[in-house]
This record gives sequence, C-alpha cells and structure tokens, in this order.
Amino acid sequence: MILLILALILLLAAVYVCYYHYYWPYFQQRKLIGLDGPKPLPFFGNFLELLKAGKHAPTCYDKWYQKYGPNYLMYLGIVPVIVTQDPEVIKDVLVRKFDHFVDRYPDNANLLKHILYANRALSTVNGDEWRQMRRMMSPGFNGKKLKLLTPIIELSCRQLVDALRKKADTGVTEDVTESFDCFSMEVILMSIFGRKCNLHEGTDEMVTAVNAAFTKTFGVLYAQEMAMAFHSHFPFLAPFVQYMLAYTSIAKQWIPVQDIAGRIIQERKDSDIKRSDIVQYMLDAKDDNYKMTMLEMVSTAVLIIFSGMGHNMTFMGHLLATHPDVQDRLIADIKNYFSNNPDATLVDAAENIEYAEMILCEVLRLFPAINMLSRYCSETVTTNNGIVIPKGCQVYMPIYNIQRNPVFWPDPDKFDPERFGPNAKVPYDPATCITFGDGPRMCPGRQYSHIKIKMALISMLREFKFVKTEETDVPLPYDNIFQVTPLKHLKVAVVSV
Repeated sequence: MILLILALILLLAAVYVCYYHYYWPYFQQRKLIGLDGPKPLPFFGNFLELLKAGKHAPTCYDKWYQKYGPNYLMYLGIVPVIVTQDPEVIKDVLVRKFDHFVDRYPDNANLLKHILYANRALSTVNGDEWRQMRRMMSPGFNGKKLKLLTPIIELSCRQLVDALRKKADTGVTEDVTESFDCFSMEVILMSIFGRKCNLHEGTDEMVTAVNAAFTKTFGVLYAQEMAMAFHSHFPFLAPFVQYMLAYTSIAKQWIPVQDIAGRIIQERKDSDIKRSDIVQYMLDAKDDNYKMTMLEMVSTAVLIIFSGMGHNMTFMGHLLATHPDVQDRLIADIKNYFSNNPDATLVDAAENIEYAEMILCEVLRLFPAINMLSRYCSETVTTNNGIVIPKGCQVYMPIYNIQRNPVFWPDPDKFDPERFGPNAKVPYDPATCITFGDGPRMCPGRQYSHIKIKMALISMLREFKFVKTEETDVPLPYDNIFQVTPLKHLKVAVVSV
C-alpha cells in the first residue's frame, strides 16, 4: 500500500513537472508568438515526426506549410522553433534585424570545447568572437585575394580536362563523379595550403585522411550539426551530447585531418616561404593588432575542407546531360566568347559568360549544399509584419523547400536557367534563394565557389559534352537529411565537341 501511494505521488509529481515545465510554457509561448503549428508531444515536441521522416524531412515542412502557412511554430524538444518561408521574415532575421540573430545555436563554445577542429570555426563561434573572426577572414575572400587563387584553380581545371580526355570518345559509359571529386579536393588543398597535387594521378596524406573521414557511414558534418541542434533543443542533455561529440568516432574520424593541417600550418609559420594561399593570408592577417591563433587557423582550414567538398558538379553534369539544349547553348556561348576574345583567360570567361552563371544559380537552387538555415534569437524582437520572436527561440529557414516553393518559383522542379537571366518571366526575390545564406553571416566563400565551378564548367565544355546513356540514372537519386548528396555516381558518355 505504501509503495502504491509513493508511486501515485511520483506520478502526480511527474504530471506537475510536465505541465509547468512543458505544457504551460508551450501555451504561453504560443499565445505570445501568435502562430499556429503542429501539436508537440511532451518532451520530444515535433522531433519524432522529423526523425521518422529521415531523408524525407523536407516533406514535413511542405505539409506544415500547406496547413499553417509560411510562418508556423513547432517544438524541437522543449525549445520553440519558428519555421518560416516568408521572404519578409527571412530578410528581418538574416539582414534587417541581424543583431538579434547573430548566433546559429546557443553555447556552441562549451558544447564543442573538446573538438579542436570545430570549436573555433567561423561557422560555430558566436557573438563577439564571430564578429572578430569574420572581420579577419572576409578580406581573404574578396575579389583581389581571389585573383591570387585563380592560377591554382586554372591548374586544377587543366588536370580535370586531362582526366576527362582519357574518358572521352571511348564508346562506353564513364563514371565522371570521381574526376569531379578529385578536382574539388585539389582546388581546396591547393587554395588552403598551396600544395601542388594531381589527384587524378595519385594521392597524398591529407587526401587519404579526408577521404577516410568522408567515407564514414555517419557523416561528421551531419553529426555535428545534429548534435548542436540536439544540444539546443534538449539543453539538459548537454553533457551527453558533449561526450558523444568528443569521445566517439564522430569526432575522431577528423582528428587526422586536423593534425595534418596543424603540422602544415606550423611548418609554414616557422619557414620563410611565402605563397598566395589561404594559410598565408591567415598568417599575415591582423585586426587591431590581433592575429589569428593556431587553433583558429586549423579550425578555419578544416571548415573550408568541410564546405568545399560539395557535390555541385555532379548535379550540374547530370542536369547538362539530361538537358542537351541547355548544354549546347552554353557550348555555343563559350565558343563565341573565345572567338571574339582570343586572348581571354579562363577567369575572364568565367566572369563574362552570363549563361554559365545562370546555369550555376539554377543548379544551386535545385540542389543547395545544405537544406536548412538556423538562427538563435538573443533578444525578443518583432518582425516588420508583426510576428513576435521571443528570446531563446530558434528560427528555421528550410532552404530546400523555399527554393522549390511554387509560390516563388513556377514549375519549381524544372531545370530552367532562364529564371536567373535578364529576361526572366518572374523576377526572383533574393530572400527566396539563400543557398549561401544572406546578410552579415552569409557564407564568405560564395564568390570563390562560383568562380571555381564556372572555371571548371567552361574548361570542360570547351572540349567535351556530357551525353546521357542507358546507365545514367534519371532522376539522379539523392539524400536530403542535412546535406543534399547524390546517392549514386554520375555515369555518362564524354564526347568531344
């Protein structure tokens, strides 16, 4: 009998705690914010529904958008999250009221303190630390600095063309994804460290370490992002998440990359060698007499490797092979440009062939590198259209959904580069195409990424075109949990033009 009474008391205590620490704040926050949304479960919020959807999580956001409109309130754990596809709210969060939304997740420094390569990266630091590092790094990606990196990109483009030449006109279907991945890795490593390499012909220790990290079943970038989100939405589980990140293979698989990067940077720091690369910029950069620490330089180098190993070129090659009219027009524009400008460099062509930029923007609209932007509200703020975002609330902007929303993009799944042309039928709002984010925390590598991919695209299509075969997957299957990643390699015929 006593045990039964104790059990009843514990049950009533649990109900009390759940009500006053979950349901009461839930109703109060919903009343304050004034937004409807999917009903949350105790403790989990709407997390389980998203977890169940897995790689189809964007379908949840589409379903809720149809039911509740462009702005709605959901819960991940015990934390309120406003999900928005409203261009005006997006502009407020990313640009107009940015001072209230500087951080991506709260308390990242404590969560990541045991992970050397992550705890001082530009993507994870918050507040004044972020402002300091951003001031230091932004000039490293401006037009003048990029000009110093273009010879490195051009060398990699020549090596990519040489690799494709061996695959051209063989009469068989070729796997071109491997060549694209080698190009991406070469450009990253040479741009950061100034190390000459031809990965189409061999490899080196850094490439081996990076490949080993990326081939793990549970991708480290996805794991890290999920851990930061989990920590944000279930703050009382912070010690567990911290342990998971620091002492499991999630972090350990990138330790060799971190160690090699640190050794290379230290060797450069101790030598008199000067190169036109990102390491040299970091070694020389000063801001009010403040210089980057070794930890910050290593974190930045690893972050750039993270970010640069995307799959844009695989998706682009597939779209060109399956849309020969678009590919033929670009080939004609390339030939015409060099005929009229025989002394033009590859960089000149990348900066002046408008159709190449239109194609790249459309590829990135359909297949953004990541499918979600998040911002943490540090002080209660009211958006220009009257939505209250309370302190401690997260704001999620589902990039993939926004960039395929038929309200903004007619026939959204169609590959149509003309959307980004001067004669577009429906001029687009920049707030509905946020592949690289927007505002002060926009990815500083946007210009670098664009020039790199366009130089590769133009160098390839000067000599070859990609032709769909029976072995080409149509559509190309892809994963969409955090990164938009192709699940199969691109197999096409490579034909000389």
